[in-house]
Amino acid sequence: MKLIFFGAGSFAIPALQALVNIHDICLVICPPPKPVGRNMQQKSCPLAQVAQTLALPLIENTEVATIRSDIRQQQADALVVCDYGHLLPTDMLTLTPRGALNIHSSLLPRWRGAAPILRALLAGDNETGVTIMQMDAGLDSGKILLQQKTPIMPTTTGSELHDTLAMIGAQLIIQVLSENPTAVAQDDSQATYAKKITNVDRQLNFNQPAIAAWRQVRAFAPQPCAYTVLADKHIKVRTATVRNVQGTPGEILSISSDGIVIACANNALALLEVQRAGKRFITAADFLRGFKLPIQKTASII
Repeated sequence: MKLIFFGAGSFAIPALQALVNIHDICLVICPPPKPVGRNMQQKSCPLAQVAQTLALPLIENTEVATIRSDIRQQQADALVVCDYGHLLPTDMLTLTPRGALNIHSSLLPRWRGAAPILRALLAGDNETGVTIMQMDAGLDSGKILLQQKTPIMPTTTGSELHDTLAMIGAQLIIQVLSENPTAVAQDDSQATYAKKITNVDRQLNFNQPAIAAWRQVRAFAPQPCAYTVLADKHIKVRTATVRNVQGTPGEILSISSDGIVIACANNALALLEVQRAGKRFITAADFLRGFKLPIQKTASII
């Protein structure tokens, strides 16, 4: 089967690698390179780099007119869209016989939108999964072709869940292309929206229960990490745990080799592995050897 693959981020890489062994990937379409680093050098997105390694035809351009023309020329059987980050015009969805198939990292209709993996973790969902969807004009509102669930364990991090779902997505898209299952409409009344993540979502909120703050740490680990402000210093937090102690939200209750324990609305969060700006990640014990914090000092709270 001839396929055109749209993608950008690392979530799309397993799907492309799986499909290239079975189908004819006649074109990969990615966003253009962006300036990165201190020297602001142009760098291709993760999927474009993989496409180049696989020697696949690649266009790094999101201009609709150009993309539409290239799709028509290829006479592909289907479009596969995964972690692309750009909307496709409605007319583009019907340029191939099988239309446009989207690999979405949630159990639609839950978590439509930009950040379904992180929103599932932050909300405390017990499970999530991947949906292969027949794209329509709406935001992740197309008919469901296939879904697979996976549990979210109490210690699951955002990175771990991302990688697990990416592998599931690769398996499901192969199955959908092979079996062409019947499409089932979503129940729009059950839809929730995964809005884009901002730095506010990463700042630890001690006005919520400790379990929710712990979810923040897990969601953004190991990078870019949740953070807080202690003694006017920006501190990243890579690992933490919940302690069954009480106090005023934001109050530092104890400081020891067992962590920096900060009170939340219910229970407390113990910061275990932290990083100051320009430094490396270290344990709380090592951190406190060179950075003194007074007990009862209030952490920055939202």
